[in-house]
Amino acid sequence: MSGYVNITRKDGKVSFMTEDADDTAKPSRYVKSVKEFPYDIAVLQVSSIISSAEAEAPVPPPAPVDLEELLSKRYCKSFASLLSANAEVFRAVNETKDNGLTLFCPVDSAVAAFAATYKNLTAKAKAAILLYHAVPDYFSLQLLKSNNGMVTTLATASDKKMDYSYDVKNKGETVTLQTRVVTSSVTATVGDMEPLAVYAVNKFLQP
Repeated sequence: MSGYVNITRKDGKVSFMTEDADDTAKPSRYVKSVKEFPYDIAVLQVSSIISSAEAEAPVPPPAPVDLEELLSKRYCKSFASLLSANAEVFRAVNETKDNGLTLFCPVDSAVAAFAATYKNLTAKAKAAILLYHAVPDYFSLQLLKSNNGMVTTLATASDKKMDYSYDVKNKGETVTLQTRVVTSSVTATVGDMEPLAVYAVNKFLQP
């Protein structure tokens, strides 16, 4: 069983040995007390590292995030449909998520309000405006709340001639995204598992 340490006292000496130690392992000896807080915590100096083969085993990597499934669960079903319908855009967003990605997804009502305008865009403009919601860096909600400034997007990376950046502003607990056309507010966290963060916003971002 890992996580347990046996403490033994013999001939006035105290030694420590992990529960899962093999027969060749040597105990670690008590040297001195470094700091004590009675009935709370004690820091002790020992003669060697108390190691456990099981505890030191490599931790398996986290399961890959299914981006479409994540978006479809909360707030962003309509936006998920727009992304999945554009294979090139979805591939660009999906391939970025493991290296650092913050995705701002308009809630379903925001997508509905923008649907007529979106329908009349060219294929290139549709791709650009979808990529405009993806920032190729990871930002926790705390970082968004504590930093004001311009962020670049995957749309900028796809079209060097255009500036597809916008301002992230915060006031108290409120985070807003200010483009040249709209100001959209972060309303909820859809998912935050570094290096990927997804936030719901109340308006479709327009450059």
